[in-house]
Amino acid sequence: MCYLNKLSLVALCVILNLSIGTLLFAQEESSTPLDLTIGTIRTEAEAAALGLLVEFAEDIGPEYLLNNYKPEKSNWLFDISPSIELQTGEADAFNRVIAKLVGNYIRFDTTRVAGIVTPKSNSLFHVFPFSLGFETDRKFDNVSFLLEAGYVPFHLGSPHKIGLKTKVGLFLQTGYKFEVDDQSMPANPDGGAIDESEEGPNSGLFRVKLDGKTDLKLGTFESIRLMPRIRLWFDLANFAIYYGSEALVRFDLAANKSFDLKYEKGSGAPNFNEGEQFSANITVAF
Repeated sequence: MCYLNKLSLVALCVILNLSIGTLLFAQEESSTPLDLTIGTIRTEAEAAALGLLVEFAEDIGPEYLLNNYKPEKSNWLFDISPSIELQTGEADAFNRVIAKLVGNYIRFDTTRVAGIVTPKSNSLFHVFPFSLGFETDRKFDNVSFLLEAGYVPFHLGSPHKIGLKTKVGLFLQTGYKFEVDDQSMPANPDGGAIDESEEGPNSGLFRVKLDGKTDLKLGTFESIRLMPRIRLWFDLANFAIYYGSEALVRFDLAANKSFDLKYEKGSGAPNFNEGEQFSANITVAF
C-alpha cells in the first residue's frame, strides 16, 4: 500500500536523523568507537554488490575500564550507551538495522597499585547487559521491538604476543514483531535479502541468544588478526533455531584502518537468512 510505503520512508528518515544525532552527541561525550566498513560482496546468488556496515557500540575492554572506572565505586561499574548496527548492500546482500540503548552492569575483582584501588586485570569480569531497542531490514517491512538481558563473562586477554580475547554471552530476548508493509516482494527468492525466519508479522517474540567471538593476534605477524564469530538464536515461540557466523581475517594497515576479508554464513537477525556471502572491505575506526 502507498500509505504503508510512505510510513516506512518517514520512519526511516526519523530513525536516521535520531541515529546521526545520537552518534554525534556520543562521540563528544564518550569514547564509544564508530566503525565504518565499505567493500565489495559476492553473494550466494553469484551477484556482485557493494556493501556498507556501520557499527557504533561500546567495546568493554581495557580502554573502557580506564575511561569509566572510579576508585570510589570499588568493584563495580554501570554504564548506559547507544548501540547502532547498520548493514546494507546492493542486490541480495545481507541487511539489517539494529538500534538499541544498552546498559552494562560490570563486577570484577580489585587490587591496589600505589595505594589506588584498580580493577584486577588478570581476573574474570562479569558483565550483565540489558537493552531496549528495535531490529528491522533495510526496507522496514517489519519492525521488531525487543527487550534483552544477558550475561557475558570475559577476560582481558594474555599480556604475551599471542593475545586471545574471547567473549561468550547468553541473552534472553522478548518483544513483538510489527508488520509495516505487507506488499513487498523479494527481487530474488534465492538471495540473502529475504526473511526466512519462522517469526510471523504481528506476533510475539521469545528467543534465547548465544553470542561468541574472539580476537587472535598471530605472534610475529601482529598486524594480522583472526576474528571469528558465531551467533545462535533459539526461537522458543516457534521451536526454530537460527544462526549467523563469520570468519574474518583483518590486516591492520594503521592505528585506525584495516583491510578485511570476511566470509559470512547465515545473516542473523532480523531476517535469519541461511545464505552466504564473501566480502573484501576497508574498515575505518573513529
